[in-house]
Amino acid sequence: KFVPQKPAMKGVTEFFSTDELWPWCRDKLADGAELIGEVKFDGFRTVVSKDNEHVQIWFEDAKEDRSDSLPSLVAAFKKLPHPSFILDGELLATRSGKLAPRVELFGLLTGEKKDLEPRLMVFDCLYLDGEDLSRRSLKERRSVAKGVIAKIGDADVRWSVGRPIRDQAELRMVGLWAASQEGSEGLVVKDITQPYRVGGSEDWAKLKTVVELKTVVLSASRTENGWT
Repeated sequence: KFVPQKPAMKGVTEFFSTDELWPWCRDKLADGAELIGEVKFDGFRTVVSKDNEHVQIWFEDAKEDRSDSLPSLVAAFKKLPHPSFILDGELLATRSGKLAPRVELFGLLTGEKKDLEPRLMVFDCLYLDGEDLSRRSLKERRSVAKGVIAKIGDADVRWSVGRPIRDQAELRMVGLWAASQEGSEGLVVKDITQPYRVGGSEDWAKLKTVVELKTVVLSASRTENGWT
């Protein structure tokens, strides 16, 4: 099973403010890292692979190919003038051009919500036309990925913009920019000098501006204004 790269999530690569995140960035920069910040979209982490006419779409937590649920993306990727590739990104859902909440992605995939369309934000390319790119730097791979999706004409496949982070002031500005974007749940900071590492990685860090609270509902009762 393919496990996408992501922040290690061991208590040192997930933060809730730029002040908390800055020591991680400072240490990386001191070691020669080149950092960029991208929007942390609230969607499904997605890997798209193409082998001639065979296109597969996998999610981080899914164990089956979901390409049958996303025919518009499959058709667009089949048209690309590349016999093979593996792209990494985030799947979102849109309604009339506006991003829908993450929970509605399930309705897109099941076909229950006919008014939703897929949007894929691409940020990496691991393989292209028979060549494994995973050992190249993320900076090189991003350049390749941007070139690949530039050739897509009739599907909502977009580039995940990365902004440079060279000091604490830039981290704050990039953090504010990322948090202000539609569909954002925060910021992902990446060291683009590094190769692709499967699974949790110290090369990425995440700043969350949305806090999730998981609870168990013990009881519910109807009132005049709704439920309590």
